[in-house]
Amino acid sequence: MDSLLKYSQLAKALEVSNASVSMAIKNGKLFPEDGQKRIDVSHPLNKLWIEAREKEGKTFDINRVYKKTNNNPPHAKVEEHTEEANDTDQKPKKEKKQVTIEDVRKLEVKKKAADLQKTLKETEKLELQIKKIEGELIPYDAVKTVFLYSAETFKNTYQQEVNSIANIFIERVGGDHKHFIELQKDLSEKINDIHALVKDNLITGLKGIVSEYSEIRGRGERK
Repeated sequence: MDSLLKYSQLAKALEVSNASVSMAIKNGKLFPEDGQKRIDVSHPLNKLWIEAREKEGKTFDINRVYKKTNNNPPHAKVEEHTEEANDTDQKPKKEKKQVTIEDVRKLEVKKKAADLQKTLKETEKLELQIKKIEGELIPYDAVKTVFLYSAETFKNTYQQEVNSIANIFIERVGGDHKHFIELQKDLSEKINDIHALVKDNLITGLKGIVSEYSEIRGRGERK
């Protein structure tokens, strides 16, 4: 039996999709022969992959590759097989690499490391999603921007109203424009002082929440 099979032939022999074989090659689980789009099913590393599929309930049967179908004329498969044989004859076979047990162990370690890394990333992503859903994870910069925007909006709106009230007040007490400017200046200074105090309190409070949350999570406690 020829141990070199095309990708499609290996898929047919195992009754899996061509995509499954292509993905295994891409992920380094199947190893084609150098310069050929063929898989040596006698190669120890390729055997591992085939055996893994068999454990999943698949069966490896080389006869499926050359089994005739009802939809094709009897000579169709023969011609295809002949063409494959000629193609194989035209390409000189290279010497097969000797694979040691150490090579197999290294491959298994590499595979397990890749699986572990993938699992850790998926777990981290899931934890972040859960925290967002539960409201435990809040972006600091976004909250800070909202706080400062709210304080600035309050200051500007209040400043406009104070100017209107100051103008009305000066008119009622019989003051002139000079009195209005002086009153407006005094009120603006007070508003600016209050605005600065509000901003400081908001930022300090936000930093306190972050610090407290970090300490709680650092001790392994749950909210």
